[in-house]
Amino acid sequence: MIGGVAFAAVALVAIVIGFVSIADFGGGGGGGGGGNFDEGVKAGVCEVKDLPEDKGGDHIADTDPDPAWDSDPPTHGPHDGIWAIWGAYDQEIQQRKLVHNLEHAGLVVQYGPNVPPGEVEKLRAAVLQDTEWTVLAPYAKLDDRISYAVWAKLATCKNFDQAVLDRYRSFRNKPGGSAESDAAPDGRDWSQEQRQPGW
Repeated sequence: MIGGVAFAAVALVAIVIGFVSIADFGGGGGGGGGGNFDEGVKAGVCEVKDLPEDKGGDHIADTDPDPAWDSDPPTHGPHDGIWAIWGAYDQEIQQRKLVHNLEHAGLVVQYGPNVPPGEVEKLRAAVLQDTEWTVLAPYAKLDDRISYAVWAKLATCKNFDQAVLDRYRSFRNKPGGSAESDAAPDGRDWSQEQRQPGW
């Protein structure tokens, strides 16, 4: 009898572990939360780029044309001397300003005009759960895709996925990771910076 109880207990634990594993790491990564970041990428839900960080972070004048960035939306390189106030916007923000947000170890999430309204609502609700060092805004050039950007890293996705948002959130407010912070001998601890949340 004891052996039977022990076996049942072990089986129950195995089922629970299996369920947690599936919930946390399995399931494709598409459409509205959960899933595994890498699996979603493999399934073609997102295109991911890790870009070279050697483009520098020079500030450009208002009268200067936009630089020739190596991605759209851009993730690094020359940019405006003033960054956007952290927050959610209903109108586009100049990309040259948003690159400065990225230099300050922030996350920029943007979506195209043809992303279904339901996906935008899911995205917005998820972003509003944790708004620190984040900008959310529309961007017409994305068409029907959602982008997540931190300094020199970019994902563009067909729909909202919580696993992708969580992955890019993990890069926020870290020492290093941008031209300006890497110039400091030990990296720059952005957690000590004054921030303007704007939410």
